[in-house]
This record gives sequence, C-alpha cells and structure tokens, in this order.
Amino acid sequence: MVVTGFKATCARKLAPAEWEANRVLAAGRAPGERGFAHLENWRILTSPSSALSPLAPPICFARCSS
Repeated sequence: MVVTGFKATCARKLAPAEWEANRVLAAGRAPGERGFAHLENWRILTSPSSALSPLAPPICFARCSS
C-alpha cells in the first residue's frame, strides 16, 4: 500500500487537516528515508556485488538479536 501526501495547487491551498496529515506522513517516512540514504552513501545498495560478497558484513534491516 502506497500512501501519498496531499498536493496544493495555485488554485487551491491545503486545508489545515490536509497540511497536518502531510506533516505526520513526513515524520513517519523520514527515518526510513534517512536509513536508506546512509546505505546508499556507504555504497551498500548501489552495487549489487558488494552486498552479496562473502566478505561483506551481513545486512540487517530489522532489529538483529546478535
């Protein structure tokens, strides 16, 4: 399921409820976006061979127990 925000146009401004919904959506999306940005900066997601290398550390997207 993809959740998108509300878009204002020149002819129509956002209602206060729509504005608040966009704010809440952005706050929930920010940690994931930042995490993927870090992975891309570390070149983990940009090169498929680097993530699949046997010498590469394991990638854990969820909370690891070890």
